[in-house]
Amino acid sequence: MSDRLTEAAAHLLEIRRSGTTISELPTNLQPRDVAEAYEIQDRMIEQRGEAVSGWKIGATSETIQQLFGVTEPIAGPLYAATTFDGPASLKAGGFRHHAIECEFAFRIGTSLAIGDGPYDVETVASVVDAVVPAIELIGPVFDRPLEGHFPSRVADGAMSAGIVLGSAAPQPSAPDLTAREVR
Repeated sequence: MSDRLTEAAAHLLEIRRSGTTISELPTNLQPRDVAEAYEIQDRMIEQRGEAVSGWKIGATSETIQQLFGVTEPIAGPLYAATTFDGPASLKAGGFRHHAIECEFAFRIGTSLAIGDGPYDVETVASVVDAVVPAIELIGPVFDRPLEGHFPSRVADGAMSAGIVLGSAAPQPSAPDLTAREVR
């Protein structure tokens, strides 16, 4: 099993580096479930050999989770090489998809102990030390990112190509941003 997952990671990484897209991972390399998708992510991180600068979270609403057939948000690594301080000018040709999402990023000031989870909202909010406006650069290797085998999209870093970060606003804990408008 680990050889198949390592091969899947290498295949995704090769496609990512080439700048091309694919319709789907070969069937024999597709993760069987989201747990295997995260194993492939871990192998991609190892094979890339680049520093992880943070994590993106996707599928945070029940509507999107239902669309993708998952029951919880998904995560993917952000890399230092594709984390940019704003304002930033990036060449569109450097990205396979021209899609962005306005986001709130959170800087974590204190680590949560592994194995103490799952964490409730109050516990997670208590470790946030800053809120950062951000623009996520969407960039999966798949030519139809919202269609097809969803665990493969998770394996591909949850479809992220990078992030542009604004100025951090220090916070004693995560503020309630549910009513904030993003433009």
